[in-house]
Amino acid sequence: MTYLRRRMAKTKQTFNKRQKEITRLKHREDKAVKKKERQANSAGGGLDSMMAWVDENGQLTNVPQPLVREQKPEE
Repeated sequence: MTYLRRRMAKTKQTFNKRQKEITRLKHREDKAVKKKERQANSAGGGLDSMMAWVDENGQLTNVPQPLVREQKPEE
């Protein structure tokens, strides 16, 4: 009976589990560092810098065009 109690009280952490946990934490830290570098080096500007508009000639521009509605001739 005492043999079983001693055996059950031992830790379940094995060397491989500790190594996997260490590599997982290192991967998370590396990922966080890369994310901060990307954010620091980005041009930024948000959504407005990514928008494109089409002018009346069908060309893409980065300046919003005023809305022009064609009027239909009344019959």
